[in-house]
Amino acid sequence: MKKECEIRLMGSDDILALSPEMVALLVERVRASGTRAFSVPAEELLPRGYAEYLAHVFEANAGTRRRPVDIREVYQKTGGQIKRLCVHERKCFDRVSLRGRRYHTRFCLSASRTLFLLVKEGALCVTYACGGIEEPRKVCVFP
Repeated sequence: MKKECEIRLMGSDDILALSPEMVALLVERVRASGTRAFSVPAEELLPRGYAEYLAHVFEANAGTRRRPVDIREVYQKTGGQIKRLCVHERKCFDRVSLRGRRYHTRFCLSASRTLFLLVKEGALCVTYACGGIEEPRKVCVFP
């Protein structure tokens, strides 16, 4: 029998950068990792076109801002949302940071003990919920 868990983005944002597909990728990376610490290339998590789109959305939302939003700021905002992911009312990640330059940036993450053990236990169905999504959305299933 599959266990179910809901990953929830706590707090609220004007703009949601973290998609269900991104959450699925993070959970799959935790499952594949031999340790709680791992990294993901930023462009794998946020494909270049999506990151550029988000930069324009953040700029438009900023109003009278003097300078354009760059890709690194998009990565930082996304990292901030990753930090706020919770499962069973506990953080999913103990550490979320960015390493590298503009074109070789990586998200360096450390899964919480709670998330790590959940995805390693066996059969699991993961759903993702946030303020803009009324019903949690299934993001990945592990046999």
